[in-house]
Amino acid sequence: MLRVGPFSELPAVLRCLGYDPEAVLREAGFSLSLFESFDAQIPFRSQCELIERCASAVGCAHLGLLVGARCQLRALGALGLLQKYSADVGGALRSLIRFQRYQVAGGEIAFHEAGDEVFLSYRIGDVSARDHLENIVVSAMCAVLRVFLGAAWNPSQAVFSSPAPRDAAPFHQFFGCPVAFSSSASGLVFRQSHLQRRLARHDPDLCDYLCRQLEQFAPVGEKIAEQVLKLLRTTIPSGAVRSEQIADLLNVHSRTLHRRLRDCGTNFQELLDYARYGLARRLLDETSMTVGKVAEALGYSEPSAFVRAFRRWSGASPKEWRNGDAPGTLAGGDER
Repeated sequence: MLRVGPFSELPAVLRCLGYDPEAVLREAGFSLSLFESFDAQIPFRSQCELIERCASAVGCAHLGLLVGARCQLRALGALGLLQKYSADVGGALRSLIRFQRYQVAGGEIAFHEAGDEVFLSYRIGDVSARDHLENIVVSAMCAVLRVFLGAAWNPSQAVFSSPAPRDAAPFHQFFGCPVAFSSSASGLVFRQSHLQRRLARHDPDLCDYLCRQLEQFAPVGEKIAEQVLKLLRTTIPSGAVRSEQIADLLNVHSRTLHRRLRDCGTNFQELLDYARYGLARRLLDETSMTVGKVAEALGYSEPSAFVRAFRRWSGASPKEWRNGDAPGTLAGGDER
């Protein structure tokens, strides 16, 4: 179950398009009363059905863009407050990634720093409303960044994995930058310097309290190894490759983290290798980044160390992998 917060502007958007939101939602199988509270709960599958049916009913292919564009921090509940009172923009984004399970389902938000640019990405599996959900999340991320960086702020580029729509003008108008479609992932590209922008309302005590409150939303029964692996997949690009950093995100002591991983039959380095291997394959397969840039993205100080590690994992060099000459895979499966 997820909060309806990110979808809370749907009735207002339907009204702006000239439709009676109550009638449209009723026809789609939902009640307008669902939107009376940001904290109302809705299953992920129902979220997909909701946006898909509404978009079809009003004939608006970019309905998700319009909904996400109106996203407000208060609609994100405790997570929005945590972002609002973070020390800087980078901290706000790391909070979003750390607690995205509280607000985002079916996909994964991450950000990758490469040189003087940042790619804040959103990837989602093959679901019926994939294009609409991508539009909502990416436009909502832009709307939230404008809260921190000013209403006139625009990213350097917006990208979407979905095919180009018949009319891309609403996308160009909202993002105010070049927009690309049919990409390997969806998200926003912007300058790395924006991450250091200080936020005027920083309150460390309140942030600590909100983190403790949000911790209760960890998936019930999820093993510590699964939590660590999920965090690594999203935080490696931002430089979090030490066990102390991950332990801090999980609000446990590093010694406790190592002990609990040992009880699960694994260790931090094994999970780090597995997460790095998956990200390395994705970057080698889906981007034109040089081996040096891939190594940097994975937290290696020298490309040669990455090349040695990748050969140990796959039995091939990164170049051979790109050319389709890799004979093997890292033990533990092929999940990316």
